Amino acid sequence: KSMPLRYKNSIKQYFVSSVTRRIILGVALVHALLMSVFVFDLVSRQRSFMVEQNTAQAKGLAETLAANGTSWILANDVVGIEEVIRSQSNFPGLDYALFTDMNGKVLGYTDRTKVGLYIKDNVSQQLLTANSKTVLLINNASFVDVASPVFINKKQNIRKDYD
Repeated sequence: KSMPLRYKNSIKQYFVSSVTRRIILGVALVHALLMSVFVFDLVSRQRSFMVEQNTAQAKGLAETLAANGTSWILANDVVGIEEVIRSQSNFPGLDYALFTDMNGKVLGYTDRTKVGLYIKDNVSQQLLTANSKTVLLINNASFVDVASPVFINKKQNIRKDYD
């Protein structure tokens, strides 16, 4: 037991035996503290920046899908609607994309088995009667969900939902 205590005392004695060593130790500790604060601040700023970038990207993708789906919806072409969604299905971070009509019927979806069904969740039901603009449904550090309406002749006919 006396061996570790002796080494502990000798290490302590080495660092505090001279003023120069005390100053070096103090500067090193202050530097470590300041660098820790700097890194913490940088990470928090980067996280905010990434959330803003992901939100802007999700809005842009939702609005692009809505605009690209307009002609297929006018033509009542379900295959074309599926092509628009499938073309974006490999987009990094895209979990799902769908087109619904004003009654909530799914016209196109990344999971084809859901086409023809009606939406049931409360958020999607509220979107059917919401204002005709791009809506940010969920926006946090790990998930962004955006809905964008499709306009035909300046009238909202279908709402596109993107996640």
